[in-house]
Amino acid sequence: MARFVFRLEPVLRHRAQRQEIAEQALAAAQREREERARALETARLRLEAALLEAEALDLSVALHLQIYREHLRGRERELARDLAVKEQVVAQRLQSLVAARREKKALENLKEQRRQAFEAVQRSREQKALDEIGMRSSRADIQISGKEVK
Repeated sequence: MARFVFRLEPVLRHRAQRQEIAEQALAAAQREREERARALETARLRLEAALLEAEALDLSVALHLQIYREHLRGRERELARDLAVKEQVVAQRLQSLVAARREKKALENLKEQRRQAFEAVQRSREQKALDEIGMRSSRADIQISGKEVK
């Protein structure tokens, strides 16, 4: 029996590799996003702690505390923007992964359809061969018994 060969197998393997790369890129982007989220949370906690500190009577300490608070607010805004960018990257990577999966799935479906068509042709050929063997066997039995069929 002939073996099924899918001529687009190299393309299917390439698409599987692209899907794997997209999955890895998404995982990396999600890790970066989580890092930024943790950094933002840490900055917010520091700012909250600095805001809760009592104002010192010393003017220079109060001035340094105010500068520190402004620095923390700026850092919080910077981290929030960075987190938003990372979330956009995650969304883009997710779209890339979905597209890669869709492309791979389309080829897998095509391969399955062609395999089924191949198997149907093979079954048909086998059935014809069996029918031919049966017909020859019947003719041989008839000729042995002395009756010849045209």
